Amino acid sequence: MNKKKSLVIDTYNNRTPKKFLKKIGFLNQYLHPKSSMYLDMRTGILRSELKNSPKQILEYWSNKIFRSKKIDDYSAKLPFAKARLQYVFETINIFFKKKKSLKICDYACGEGILLDIFKKEGYSNLLGIEHSKLLAKQIRKKKIDCLSAGLGFGELNNLKRLKKINLGILSWVLCNCINPYKVLMEISDNTQKNGYICIVESSRILVPFRKNLKDYLNKKHINDTHPWHFSKTSLSSLLNLCKFEIVYINRYYDTDVLLIIAKKKQINKKLVKTDSPKKIYNFISEWNKFSKKNIFDT
Repeated sequence: MNKKKSLVIDTYNNRTPKKFLKKIGFLNQYLHPKSSMYLDMRTGILRSELKNSPKQILEYWSNKIFRSKKIDDYSAKLPFAKARLQYVFETINIFFKKKKSLKICDYACGEGILLDIFKKEGYSNLLGIEHSKLLAKQIRKKKIDCLSAGLGFGELNNLKRLKKINLGILSWVLCNCINPYKVLMEISDNTQKNGYICIVESSRILVPFRKNLKDYLNKKHINDTHPWHFSKTSLSSLLNLCKFEIVYINRYYDTDVLLIIAKKKQINKKLVKTDSPKKIYNFISEWNKFSKKNIFDT
């Protein structure tokens, strides 16, 4: 196996030797007391400590975050979240030339807000995959098909319907998975030949500073609820590793959204690239300096 490819896979499988993990101590001020951030000095990938299992994080999202009634907790129903999901819809709609016959699957669809948007705009071949049985049931009540299944546990392999899907969507999902490589490989294995995947993340790595680090990181929840912080390079390489060829990347440096559309295809292993660890560390250090000056609050 290509060495760089092997190192990246080791990173996502949490097999990086500790001597190659650099703790970024100055970020602790922005994190939950029990959390820390690390930089993989072999691949330049920024990650949490990965203390929790995938199932623990799934349960945390299902039972503590999505069920929270507090106004400052996350919900896809919040105005900012709805706005960014509308952006995802508009981008997909334009890219696929408003082809409403597309068979679309929204993986880890949460409250089903993106599916709601597609349905409202005339798309009818929709499927949601959601770990939470409660949320899946709520989505089905809106006359949208939704199956209860987790990602990365082999549960998708029994869903033959996925082989007919033209486009899979993961919006703000991979960054929350303990092992995004395992999750994306499972989806790749269940994606038809020439099928597409759309990955959306809030990448703020190696782009102009747009917000304070305290608003990007999270003191309220354990860091493993958002363990990965992708750059364009790291997310593109993850897709390439999982047999997807990049066909579209948005102007992510102008927004808070990194959106990549990729097509199922065997990829040349030489396409797997990594960021310079030194460049990532210096970027985070500068961001910390800007954040301390509170220039984002003026």
